[in-house]
Amino acid sequence: MSGVDDYYRTKISSRNPDVGQGAISGPRSRGPRSTSRGVGADSSGCSDGECGIQPEVFDSDLESEIGDVGKATHAKKMRKWKSLAKGKFEKMLLECIVNTEEIPPDYGNMYVDPKVIGKLERVTRMSLLRPKAFGHGVLAGNRVTGAVLWGPPGTGKSLLAKGVARQSNFNMILASTAELWQKCHGDDEKVITALFSMARKIHPTIVFIDEADAMLGSRKAGEKRHIRSMMNQFLMEWDGLKSGKDAPFILLATNRPFDLDPAVLRRAPMQIHLDIPTAAQRRGILDLILKKETLAPDVSIEKLVKLTPRYTGSDLKNMCVTAATECVWEMEEDSKERTLYLRHFKSAMVNIKATGLSKTMEHELRSFGRNEKPGTQPRRQEDE
Repeated sequence: MSGVDDYYRTKISSRNPDVGQGAISGPRSRGPRSTSRGVGADSSGCSDGECGIQPEVFDSDLESEIGDVGKATHAKKMRKWKSLAKGKFEKMLLECIVNTEEIPPDYGNMYVDPKVIGKLERVTRMSLLRPKAFGHGVLAGNRVTGAVLWGPPGTGKSLLAKGVARQSNFNMILASTAELWQKCHGDDEKVITALFSMARKIHPTIVFIDEADAMLGSRKAGEKRHIRSMMNQFLMEWDGLKSGKDAPFILLATNRPFDLDPAVLRRAPMQIHLDIPTAAQRRGILDLILKKETLAPDVSIEKLVKLTPRYTGSDLKNMCVTAATECVWEMEEDSKERTLYLRHFKSAMVNIKATGLSKTMEHELRSFGRNEKPGTQPRRQEDE
């Protein structure tokens, strides 16, 4: 049973406790009941709930009962998309659709360089905001079809992808090898066809693939036939004869961009580097994470910035969460009020270290970055 079915079954059960326990409730009355329709009772003597009549759920009723408007909006969309899905693979991919309504707007849950956001919105959101411009000249039949977010682990690639989908008003399908790799021969290609078919049906769509190098790595001589066939099918659907104005935007995230197949990189000409944050960026990240926390006089954002060289955004978040947990452990009573001291952060840093990269991987990432642009890109100097 899909999450959509569970969602509506829960709402039905909340109205009538008998549902799901053997008795089926009749339709909810929405005004004077017409006896000619025989809903409440018929000639056989059946009353509401005794003849197996399924209860009817109205979107207006749900919206009035659900405090979280985002979930209600997403549920309505899912009902529509469920009716559009054909075949078992498209129906399976419904579970991969991300609820973008739950993502804070205006990138409110992340600290990202505005230049990076501008690059992504230029190839996603702008086509919706300026349809006349994108319907003329070279843009009439051509689009930037994809982008790659690359950099060390924990630099916010997945978080940025979701934020762009939310802010650009794109729907989002999160695809992974778990869904796309099937055990039966030939099913891999069918799932990929269904992925792009479903993405076109819910246009505009971003298809997001995290750890893309695992699925779209360079093709090599002697590799298994089904892996090569799956890759070929993905590339053909991405930028082949079937691609058009309703084609999805493919957004890839990877820590190893140098492992991606050249044909993948050609189809994703926008390659955006998310590096280890500088001191100024760490300051912004810590301000965002700790904005609702009370800090003791012996600790400040500036002091934490100096204590965390080469920490990624994910490392900083884990450190702050661990420090807050240490504080709660010391409290005698359950309370929302707490004060974080420097000892809590130092205790957290014993276990939460900066994400390290091997020298080989650092060299390969720098080499990939130099190949993006003409000339040699100098190594970024650490700010500490």
